[in-house]
Amino acid sequence: MGTLAGADPRLAGVIGRAALRRTLAAAAMEVPGIERARVRGLGFFRRGLLVRAATHYRNPANLADLVHDAVDARLDRIEPMRRPPVDVRLGWRKD
Repeated sequence: MGTLAGADPRLAGVIGRAALRRTLAAAAMEVPGIERARVRGLGFFRRGLLVRAATHYRNPANLADLVHDAVDARLDRIEPMRRPPVDVRLGWRKD
């Protein structure tokens, strides 16, 4: 469970780890060109988030940065009390 912050501290809530991972994966999938996204982390040993995304593009250019920005924007909207560091790994076609 992750504690959520907000403008009014009386309205603080919690979000489950699995729900947080699903919503961040959905944010990554909204980036044009991303065909798969999976988020891991926030476990007992892992403090940060690892976003693994895949694209069918042969030259992804700055797609990893766009995924990172999309996940950061979703975290801004969720407002967790402790913001985990985000690492993005992108796979693409190499043929």
